[in-house]
Amino acid sequence: MDKNSKILVFSLIGLLILLFAFLLERREVPVIKNWDEKYRYELEDPYDTSAFREALEYSYGKENIKPYRIVDSLASHSKALYINIGYDIYLNEQKSNELLEFIKKGNSALLISNVVSSSDELLDDSYDYMYDKSDSLDQIIFLDTDSLIFNFKYYYRNTKKAVSRSRNFFLDEMEEDSTYMSLANVDTLSIFQKRDIGQGALYRYTIPYHFTNLVSLQDDFRLFYNHVFERFDAEHIIIDRPRLADRIESTANNSPIKYILAQPSLKWAYYLTILLALLYILFKGKRRQKIIPVQNKNENTSLEYVDTLSQLFLAQKQNVKLIDHLEDQFYHKVQKRYFIDKNNSNFIDLLNRKSKIEKVEIEKITDSFNQASKGYAFTDDQLHRLFNNLNQLYTKWK
Repeated sequence: MDKNSKILVFSLIGLLILLFAFLLERREVPVIKNWDEKYRYELEDPYDTSAFREALEYSYGKENIKPYRIVDSLASHSKALYINIGYDIYLNEQKSNELLEFIKKGNSALLISNVVSSSDELLDDSYDYMYDKSDSLDQIIFLDTDSLIFNFKYYYRNTKKAVSRSRNFFLDEMEEDSTYMSLANVDTLSIFQKRDIGQGALYRYTIPYHFTNLVSLQDDFRLFYNHVFERFDAEHIIIDRPRLADRIESTANNSPIKYILAQPSLKWAYYLTILLALLYILFKGKRRQKIIPVQNKNENTSLEYVDTLSQLFLAQKQNVKLIDHLEDQFYHKVQKRYFIDKNNSNFIDLLNRKSKIEKVEIEKITDSFNQASKGYAFTDDQLHRLFNNLNQLYTKWK
């Protein structure tokens, strides 16, 4: 084998190795369908928190982890930690009061969310946040030690390439209060704070992404998790997440109508505007309404004509003319119903087969018509009998 052949063979082998490595790398990329930020404890999608729950169960024991929905009352617990994680959290009045009583008794609450809204100002921090510029890397520095730094990258729809993303931080100009304590920063801005309430404490963390399944695969997650939870002296964990009903209530509570109705002057102005609009529609509509003339009831004049004509013939003893009308009506109905012409030589046989009427009955009627055409004078009784025979035939034919 000459030198050129050897170079060609080695080149082909190298190309096959590169192709195999490329295909192997493509197979290693997981196919992920759901990238929604739901933070559900029971699912394993990137932005869910099943790994976080498993870590809690390992640390505190599976039997000591309870979902909030099965807990009768938070106030009945002691040495417990309440955790709520979600994109945004809204605490209604009942839940806010229950959570405050829970904390004041010496328990702790950890709210992990971009924004927390509550009916109580001690829990509400929806106006305490700011957005920082986007970045693909979070470097978390815990303030209780200078050397403890964790790095988490952002991924979305691609687990191989980090992407930039904006983050929430607590405002620098938050009120100076000794009950507040900043515990961790990102880029010198606070993301983790503690506030003493009664005998317990409220903890707030502004980036829920740091507790997702996607972050749990990164190198620093285990040490980060341990350092966050080593500060909690809890025997029981109550896990919760935002409910759809809470979000709907939050949207309703922030509506312009609620604000208007909450202000006495605006409320009366709103009601007065509606009243004036209704009065305008009522009176303006009446003034522009056109007069609708009363129409007489429509009457069937054709029936009145037939009745008048029949009475006239009877009064003039012209029964033959009435029979002429009955004859025309009879042959017209037969033609329309059975398509039999009156001039057909087999008229009676055809009508008998199609209508299932006896020939004798048909012949009685046709004989009466023939006698009338020859000038035979019919009495009133004979006319009445012919009329009844026709009605019976119309009733019985198929």
